[in-house]
Amino acid sequence: LLTRAPRDSLLQRLLPQLHAPHARARRRGVAIALRNCCFDKDAHYWLLDELRVQAELQWALCDARWECPLTDEERAGMDARLLARLDASAAPGAAPKRRERDEQLIAAALDALLLLCATHRARRALREQSVFPFVQETDRARRLARGADTGCKSEHEMKGAGADADEITQTCERIANYLHPDRAERAHADADDEEEAAADDGAADGDGDGDADAAAEAPGSDIAPATPEG
Repeated sequence: LLTRAPRDSLLQRLLPQLHAPHARARRRGVAIALRNCCFDKDAHYWLLDELRVQAELQWALCDARWECPLTDEERAGMDARLLARLDASAAPGAAPKRRERDEQLIAAALDALLLLCATHRARRALREQSVFPFVQETDRARRLARGADTGCKSEHEMKGAGADADEITQTCERIANYLHPDRAERAHADADDEEEAAADDGAADGDGDGDADAAAEAPGSDIAPATPEG
């Protein structure tokens, strides 16, 4: 229902509510609905290329207090509307953008990105549009916050105190395995990209055998669909 009639889908009309002020339950519900749509690999092209959901998820994860500001190269591949939002929030006198504080929404947004890593085309699009820096900053802020709760002052101390063991940071780590430009896991994933791209094409032509095998090990295969509250 949400992805039916792509030119005027219900999801397309709901997406602006992902950032609705003073409406946490509504924002959370849209994030969970979007995550559920990402289980459908056949909808990934439409979600990424037509709806540009990655830009909406990046904005939800964005915070003006960057530890490592975006480079020119990272900005070059990003969605133009997202860049305009970022620049407007950084303008003198503007209210600085703060990361979404609802943990369930953040978890759903990261789950959606992990699910979108399931195909070669989607991973390439997410890399080209610099999704990883937003995930990295979310992970860093999460670890620092958990470190503060445990009295840690450095990442080394946090690891010793187990401050990096929650589900959100684990999901960030799993996304990094697919999108980080220097990860060994990324190299392993890229080695399989051409084979997987061929499998994707075969599935589109009606060959379901390779697709079934890929689904068994797909990113986010352990994530279960959820019903938004309210």
